[in-house]
Amino acid sequence: MGARRGRPGRAHRRAALGLGPARARDRLAGTGPERHRPLWRMWLLPGDGETGGVGCLVHHAAQDGVALLRTLEVVFGDRSATWKSQPRKPRPWHALGTLPDLAVTLAPAPRIAALAPAPDAERRLTWRSAPLSDLRRISAASGATIGQAHLAARPGALRHWSPTAEFTGATLPVCMPVDTRRDSEDQPAAGTLIGLMRVALPCGEPDSLRRLAAVTRAASRRKMAARRPALRALVEDLPPALGAMCLARLGNRRGVALTASSFPPVRR
Repeated sequence: MGARRGRPGRAHRRAALGLGPARARDRLAGTGPERHRPLWRMWLLPGDGETGGVGCLVHHAAQDGVALLRTLEVVFGDRSATWKSQPRKPRPWHALGTLPDLAVTLAPAPRIAALAPAPDAERRLTWRSAPLSDLRRISAASGATIGQAHLAARPGALRHWSPTAEFTGATLPVCMPVDTRRDSEDQPAAGTLIGLMRVALPCGEPDSLRRLAAVTRAASRRKMAARRPALRALVEDLPPALGAMCLARLGNRRGVALTASSFPPVRR
């Protein structure tokens, strides 16, 4: 969702959903995949007075989060809609770096009482907000990144939402999206260059400081930097069928409990 001041013309009004931003969000999030529709759609949302909104629904195969940010920068900012193509030399042997994560997916992940009981269960939309200033203070005091502090909040939330005995002494395997773009690589507004890195959340640890320390080690900058070329090679340098099978294995709900985005700063 995005908001922009302005007065839409008649043609735009005819294309609007006729819903406010909050109701449109709930309606779009509750719809199932519509395979006969385009991979992306966009609507103007009427607001109050001079303020309106834009609703955007994009298939993940067409855009990842970074590409969506680039689209918003083109639409609402001054970013150029063109980019340079940067050839990349194939390095299929780098994909061997994903073998440890692939091996541990053979064991099924524990189910979580607070989440949907089956991969095909009905979707539920909910959220909680936390001030970014809190994460910044935790980051400054502990030496963890803001993304690591955000990720470390997950086991605490799961402990709060779940029965007391559910996570006693347990770690919870989750897959964390990792941006595989190189620092010098241009970032087009299309495509998906996200890999999945497996992280064990210390849900059995009752102490919040020790949970943060454990997550900082498990999702360290060094480990993420090592995973990026491995995950990129997995989807680009291996035979397509093999790469797709491995990536699906990394994100399979039977082998990981949930997807836990850490939202690191976008690298330019």
